[in-house]
Amino acid sequence: MSWGWRVPFLFSAVLVVIGLVGRARLPETREFKQLQATDSVARFPLRDLCDKRREVVIVFMARLGEITWSVLVLLFSVAYVTVQLKLPRPVVLGAIMAGAAMAVFTVPLFAARSDRIGRKLLYLFGLMVCAVYVWPYFSLLNTRDPVLITLVIVVALGVMHPLMYGPQGGFFADMFDVRVRFSGVSIGAIGAVVGGGINPVICSWLLAHRAGDPSGVALYIKISMLIAACFVAFAPCASASRQAPTSPPRLRRFRRRIRCERA
Repeated sequence: MSWGWRVPFLFSAVLVVIGLVGRARLPETREFKQLQATDSVARFPLRDLCDKRREVVIVFMARLGEITWSVLVLLFSVAYVTVQLKLPRPVVLGAIMAGAAMAVFTVPLFAARSDRIGRKLLYLFGLMVCAVYVWPYFSLLNTRDPVLITLVIVVALGVMHPLMYGPQGGFFADMFDVRVRFSGVSIGAIGAVVGGGINPVICSWLLAHRAGDPSGVALYIKISMLIAACFVAFAPCASASRQAPTSPPRLRRFRRRIRCERA
C-alpha cells in the first residue's frame, strides 16, 4: 500500500470543515460582548498593538520554545532512532502514538491545574524541566532498548510537552487586553512557524557535524528552553490584563446598567 500514507491527509480535509463550522458557531466571550455594548471594539488592532510589543515578543519566544521541544520529539527522534540507531520505525512511531494518547488527558489536566497555580508558573516550570530532561532523553534513546525508548518518548510527549501546551492558550491571552488579544496572540504565535521550520534543519546539521553524537542537539535544545524561560519570566501576571480597557465613563454606565438589570 504505497498510497496508504495519503489517507490521513485526505481525512484531514474533514477536520478542516469541522473546525471552520465549530469556529463559526463559537459565541463571543463575555468580555468582548462588553466591548461591543460600549462601542469600544478596536478599529485598527494592529496599530493599537504597537504598545504591546514586549508581550508579542514574549509570546513569540514562548511558542518558539514549546515548538522546539515538540519538533525534537515528533520529528527529529523518528529520524534519529531509525537512521542513526538502526531500529525499526514501529518502535518510535508506537511510542509517539502512546505519548499522544496520554496527552489527550494530560493537556486538559495541566490546563485546569494552571488555573490554580498560575499559567505563567506552570509554563515556566515546563520549559525548565524540558531543559533538564533532554539529557536523559538522549541517554535512554541510545540504549536501543524498545521499552526504555517508549518510556522516554511517552514522558516527553505525554507529560513534558503538556506542561507548556496545557496552559498556553490562557497564558498567551492573559498578556493582552480584549481589544487586541486575538491579534497579539496570532502574531506572537508566528514563533511556531519559525521554530517548526528551522529546528529540524539545525538539529540535523548538529548531528551530522558531530558524526552522530547527539550531545550538540541536546545542548541546543537546552539553550533554547532556557532562553524561552528567560522571556517567559518577564511576562506580566494575569488578571489585570483580562479586564476590558473601555473608557471609564462608558464602562461605569455599562456596569451601572448591568446592576440595575440584575436588581
